[in-house]
Amino acid sequence: MKHFYRYFSAIAVAHFLALIGFVATLAAGGALTGDRLDAAIAALRGESTPTSQPASTSAPSAPSAQNQPPAALIAREEASAKTRRVELDRREREIQDQWAMLQSAQIELLRRQEALAAERAAWEESLKRQAEELALSGAAKELEYLESIKPQLAKELLHQKSDADVVQLFLQMDARTGRKIMESCKTQEERLWIGRILEQLRQRNDRQAEDLTAGSP
Repeated sequence: MKHFYRYFSAIAVAHFLALIGFVATLAAGGALTGDRLDAAIAALRGESTPTSQPASTSAPSAPSAQNQPPAALIAREEASAKTRRVELDRREREIQDQWAMLQSAQIELLRRQEALAAERAAWEESLKRQAEELALSGAAKELEYLESIKPQLAKELLHQKSDADVVQLFLQMDARTGRKIMESCKTQEERLWIGRILEQLRQRNDRQAEDLTAGSP
């Protein structure tokens, strides 16, 4: 019995020494770590251990906005707000410049319209004055011709005009010439015509009519 006990004791000691050597070999080679030793002990006890996840070899990602410190977030927001303010100021200046240009263009357009209206009024006035001068010049020239020709011929020329034109010429005519033209009216038609002229002369200028009728038959 003692021999049998010694035999098993020797075998147990040999196994124990072999186990110690194996563990020492693993420890020397770096294969036996604390985690693996804990896992081996747990396996011997029959306990399950959570498997460890392999460490990621990728580069650490950039910190998100939520993970950034408050000071960095504040600085970032201030920079963004400053950029927006600069852009708004630039657009506001552009709008103001365009509005000023539009107002200047409107003022210039109004000034040109007023100048054009003034030039047109002056041109129309000049045309009217020239027409009056030409009319007066033509009437004066016509009157000069009537006074230089014989009364009979002057009467025939006047008889072709309207009563209003004849009255105007008689008002400007020398009274002596007018009387001679009236004295040349012999027929009934001519006397009716000169009678209408005298009536209109009385309405226009009674004194001129009296001068013209003085000494008439």
